[in-house]
Amino acid sequence: MQAMNNPKTQLVLDGTKLMYHLDHVNRWNQGKDIFPIYVEISPVGYCNQSCLFCAYEYLSKKPMMLEYSRMRRLLREFIKLGVKSVFYSGEGEPLLHPDIVSLIRYSRSLGLDCALNTNGVLFRKEVSWQILKDLSWVRFSINAGNSKSYRKIHRAKDNDFEQLLVNLEDAVRLKRQQKLEVSLGVQLVYIKQPYSEIEKLAVTLRKIGLDYFTVKQFNKHPLSSFNVSITQKDIERIKGIEGLGNKDFYVTARESFEQPLVLRRYEKCYGFDFFAEIKCNGGVYPCGPLLGISRYCYGNIYKNTFKDIWLGPLRRKVVKDIHGKLDVQKCMPNCRLHHINDFLWRLKQVPQHVNFI
Repeated sequence: MQAMNNPKTQLVLDGTKLMYHLDHVNRWNQGKDIFPIYVEISPVGYCNQSCLFCAYEYLSKKPMMLEYSRMRRLLREFIKLGVKSVFYSGEGEPLLHPDIVSLIRYSRSLGLDCALNTNGVLFRKEVSWQILKDLSWVRFSINAGNSKSYRKIHRAKDNDFEQLLVNLEDAVRLKRQQKLEVSLGVQLVYIKQPYSEIEKLAVTLRKIGLDYFTVKQFNKHPLSSFNVSITQKDIERIKGIEGLGNKDFYVTARESFEQPLVLRRYEKCYGFDFFAEIKCNGGVYPCGPLLGISRYCYGNIYKNTFKDIWLGPLRRKVVKDIHGKLDVQKCMPNCRLHHINDFLWRLKQVPQHVNFI
């Protein structure tokens, strides 16, 4: 994503950008083999924190990481197959991988758009100054407005919050000095934090010079033990944070606060034809909510090439099972692939009189 002269119109956090890849969509619609546009990668399976609401709480945290040599080969495979972007995120903290700097730099050198999700504590100056130029965007997960709440929610060390703010300041300084196009943003998952703390965090981030701040509603994974009940009053109040933004700092409540229960007009999930997730053990999966569930695994990059996995019989079986057995109405609300599915479903359901546009 390029620098935002008008972040409110250029930054799209909800919806889909699939209409900018119509060649890919057309091949898919004609029944031709396609490969993902975007792949999310979990470099490691463990974290330096243990957030109360972690989306991957149901996965066992093990000291496991993707092998650097296999990742380099995988990235070269991606280029040959037409993959356009990689997102280092997933089940653990990506910056714990000892070769993450090299992976990001190598990804970009091949021509892949590259992004990073991190809690930011390890995004120190000596790291950010090596990779910021190679990233399209960085999203920092910050879920409290002061050190005390941060320690509780992130189950973090005593000085993590203070170190995080220093890291953000350094990253913004570098971006400005080198006129980098990387977007620096923060996402907070709402789990009933006091509004005053969320407001304080927004003001702090605006002062530091971040590009955006967004609040996302917590979505419970069926296998997760954590839960929180969000009321209409909560939703209305959180929407109020949008008034804290300005022309240089975009503040928004994610779509989930306006439509807590997403209406799914489609009957099948098609989005995973354009998207994939890779677990820290090399397993390839359709999406985040299915990550680590063995019956949805397409295969493993340590056993086969990505191309052979994608076009292989096991993935065909998983896709058939998903289309035949998975009730999309029971999938997690506000699914990342929702808008992609909606777009593709409408494309498949050709209406009458299509020339009357």
